[in-house]
Amino acid sequence: MADISSGLGRMIEESLNEVYIFHADTLRFGPVNRGARENLGYSSDELKTLTSLDIKPDYTPEAFNALVKPLRDGVEQAVTFQTRHRRKDGSDYDVEASLQLMQDQDPPVFLAIINDITERLKMEVRLTESEVHLANAQRIAHVGSFDTDLRTLDSHWSAETFRIFGYGEERFQPTFDISKSHFHPDDEERALQLFRDSIKAGGPSYSADYRIVQKGGAVRHVHSEGETVFD
Repeated sequence: MADISSGLGRMIEESLNEVYIFHADTLRFGPVNRGARENLGYSSDELKTLTSLDIKPDYTPEAFNALVKPLRDGVEQAVTFQTRHRRKDGSDYDVEASLQLMQDQDPPVFLAIINDITERLKMEVRLTESEVHLANAQRIAHVGSFDTDLRTLDSHWSAETFRIFGYGEERFQPTFDISKSHFHPDDEERALQLFRDSIKAGGPSYSADYRIVQKGGAVRHVHSEGETVFD
């Protein structure tokens, strides 16, 4: 690590990310910045008695050696992975680690930059739960949703939209042309004009009733509401 008196050294020491340097052979810690010390609850002297595996409950020596083999072999310059760190008090937290092998040092050392992703993972869980709740609500109400990128015409359909168009549990990458192919021939031009008007007018909402032809050929009456959104 850079001398703590240098500008770079001070930036590393004050970084909110955890920064570690540890011996490539013994895995024993060398310099560790304040972010790491505070998150782990260890002092600098305490950390110097530990190895990187002492704070990684998910890794055995064999598993860690397999992880860093591409670095030792010179195949990769860095590896990034998710793991868990264990604090001095025994609590664990989720991290994303970026690891480099500094072969030009004597002795060679690993440089690890760690980002605490506990809150990010919690948000991902909440987002997944929200998506499940939305899918269940759409299924119960028989309401589907879709969006289309006007540049590529690629679409994203909710699970209920697939069912509305008669696809059951079948899933594929839909496009606007596929959506259009399900319009009833007598209603197609009227429905398309609604979409064109929404785009030309800068995104006003539209609301319309029209017929669609499901995959199996059955005709269904649907009500559609939407708007064009510009970023």
